[in-house]
Amino acid sequence: MASDPTPKKSNPQISVVIPAYNEQNWIELTVQTLVAFLAKEFKTWEIIVVDDGSGDRTQEICEQFSQKLKNFVYLRNAKNTGKGFSVRRGMQTANGEIRFFMDADMPFELDVLSSMVHALETDCDITVGARDLPGSTLIGVPFIRFVAGQVFSWLVRLFAVKGISDTQCGLKGFRAPAAEAIFSRTTINDFGMDVEVLFIAQHLGYRIQRVPVRMTGFRGDSRVHLLKDSANMFWELLLIRWKALRGTYQLK
Repeated sequence: MASDPTPKKSNPQISVVIPAYNEQNWIELTVQTLVAFLAKEFKTWEIIVVDDGSGDRTQEICEQFSQKLKNFVYLRNAKNTGKGFSVRRGMQTANGEIRFFMDADMPFELDVLSSMVHALETDCDITVGARDLPGSTLIGVPFIRFVAGQVFSWLVRLFAVKGISDTQCGLKGFRAPAAEAIFSRTTINDFGMDVEVLFIAQHLGYRIQRVPVRMTGFRGDSRVHLLKDSANMFWELLLIRWKALRGTYQLK
């Protein structure tokens, strides 16, 4: 029998998923900077932007990148559904052997990606950016936000995720099998998604390594509304425990 003469397309080494909502002020510079870094550091890569129903120029800017870059994927949600939904959609679209998601304003120095890739290729299944380890830096975060984050981290360790004090850092990386197993199980569409991802990962037995990140700045127009979103995230902690008890995540 004759062999298929068409060569199979190999998966890229790395995928980077960026959830975006009304990011016209950030997304162009973020993509340009990320393209330059990935092209320098990796042989093959892809960027996936998931637009969560933006009403500004985010769509126009991303469609321009789609026309210029063959390894740039633009997805648009029919309506604003939440960061968790957008990350899940992007991670399930990704083809990379290693898959990251990161914030659209790219608040960290990108060299951490190389450190995370090395860890994923040698030591662990999941890497989590950490803003509270030696070697990390935290820039411009208001005191009340810092205190609220510490309280939430304590609640996370109490109710859901053991041993990880900074679950909400917007940079996480996964080996492909771990990404596929975890994001096929996630259900939360909002900011509690980060906790749900790590809760599922721990219960599936994946090795998680925290990596220090160096912040380059703190956006003044943060999409997190402190009181409202803190209450929602606490509710989602309880929801994660309830779903686990009901067997929603199929962890056994």
